[in-house]
Amino acid sequence: MTRAITSGGSTSSDSEARSTLAYARARAYRSSDPFAWSNLAAVYATADPPDLKRARHWYRRAALKGDDRGLLEYGLMLIQGEGGPRRPANGRRYLERAAAMGQIDALKVLAYGLANGGYSYQPSRKKAQAIERALRRALARQ
Repeated sequence: MTRAITSGGSTSSDSEARSTLAYARARAYRSSDPFAWSNLAAVYATADPPDLKRARHWYRRAALKGDDRGLLEYGLMLIQGEGGPRRPANGRRYLERAAAMGQIDALKVLAYGLANGGYSYQPSRKKAQAIERALRRALARQ
């Protein structure tokens, strides 16, 4: 993607990013909606440069209210130590809660982790197959 320089030396992409952040902030701060909190966290996590500490904070808030995306992302941040200390056991619990809700990305991560020993999981072929079946059922419901 090419960036067009606007007056003042900033680029249109920079302006769009600031606008997106401002909108997400305003919506999350005024809202008690965990979906809005997850969206703000995603904006922080994908900013240039990313603010992983703030992203982790907002994903945590969303996860504590039971938002499936918040559970997944906060769990992964705990497992990988992004935005704060690594806490793999806690992260696995959040990830597993998201998967239990049928969150497709959580099911994919869990299936991979159990099949290959990733994301701080011990490989378990039997558990991986059970998760893969749950994933197929979740995909069929879409």
